[in-house]
Amino acid sequence: LDLSAYVAAAPNPVNLVNMVDLKLFHGGMSLPLRQAILTDSYAVTDARQRAVGALYIAAISSEYAGLR
Repeated sequence: LDLSAYVAAAPNPVNLVNMVDLKLFHGGMSLPLRQAILTDSYAVTDARQRAVGALYIAAISSEYAGLR
């Protein structure tokens, strides 16, 4: 799995969340999910871990499960 685009966006958590929103939710991510991912992202300093964490939270969300 190529995470390079997400890792590149990870230094700026808002950009990372926007990318996850566009790629996984087609721009329809809810504000509570966005806030949860941002909160977690600011707690992590490693870009790869930040990207993986954002994708993980998005993928296990009920919102994402509802899109499948």
